[in-house]
Amino acid sequence: MMMMVAAAAAAAAADVVAVVEWCCCVASGHGKLHSLTFFLSHAVTQVYACESMAYMTTGMIDRGDPDCYVEAAICKVAASEASFDAISECIQVSLA
Repeated sequence: MMMMVAAAAAAAAADVVAVVEWCCCVASGHGKLHSLTFFLSHAVTQVYACESMAYMTTGMIDRGDPDCYVEAAICKVAASEASFDAISECIQVSLA
């Protein structure tokens, strides 16, 4: 169960990267790429944090730590929120 949660968190972090790349393509087509610097840096920071949490949690699972349910849940929530934030921002940028 915990390994699946950590894998889902890592997959969600990868989704954020894909969304940011798509957003760059859309924005560069509209000449808005220079205005996305803050958003991109924030999204990349969130991705890095989610990946770090997923690696830490999977390391705990690999070591056989008996109680890492909280860490796995935190990974899932953080990656879900990072994905939602990035997707929401990209939709707003693409519609503007």
